[in-house]
Amino acid sequence: MNFNACKPNSRMPALKRNGIVVIVPAFNEAAHIGKVLQEIKRESKIVNEIVVVDDGSTDRTAEIARANGATVIRLETNEGKANAVLKGLKHARSKNAEFAVALDADIIEFPNYAIERMVTPLILSEKCSMVVAWSKELSGYKDFAHSMSHDYSGNRAFRLSALEPLFRKVKGHSKRRLFEGSGYGLEVALNHSIPEKAVFKIENSFFVQMHAFKNGEADYKRQQAQMKKVRRAIEARKRLAAFIRKKRNVLKGRVLPK
Repeated sequence: MNFNACKPNSRMPALKRNGIVVIVPAFNEAAHIGKVLQEIKRESKIVNEIVVVDDGSTDRTAEIARANGATVIRLETNEGKANAVLKGLKHARSKNAEFAVALDADIIEFPNYAIERMVTPLILSEKCSMVVAWSKELSGYKDFAHSMSHDYSGNRAFRLSALEPLFRKVKGHSKRRLFEGSGYGLEVALNHSIPEKAVFKIENSFFVQMHAFKNGEADYKRQQAQMKKVRRAIEARKRLAAFIRKKRNVLKGRVLPK
């Protein structure tokens, strides 16, 4: 898809009544959440609801979010980013939203028409399931004060119907298991679950964020461990799928001709 064909247009295609829900997972982000919500509200004409998932914060994150008109989903304990985003997606699904936009809570600079630019590829092409926006972090741990690649950006827009497998149980199991508790491994799980050909990456515009490992080495090590755990789970699933395919091929070869 060519982004030149997806530039913001004041005449947006018609959306469903509950078309776009913006989800902001937040943990102790009282310093930034107000500005983030004010920026989102600038695009209120296309955003139907803003949901802040307060991931067990001990500061005024939830209070400030409510004061800025957001729906607040409060988690009693810090369950991690992945669970917070899943809670938000589940809420958007319950509202019959067509699209969901997940934004990090520590953004300090928004590109113009950020949300509109993120959902436009989804609207213009039904083959597009996810849009990933580039992020630039101003502070970090070790060598992480740099522009993040799309693979690890938390700022994404989704076609909710493409995420339906996350909520549908199959033979007593759910694909949610790859995501639940994955924390910072959320983006790795999303990259695996949505085919690359259905992903649009915004190259020429980015969000500016502050955080990148607030607690230094402890956060860095936790992120690496969570991402590694998700990658191992993905490899295990691939091996299982290959084993099942092999067994099926063997069984097909044993079928006697009529």
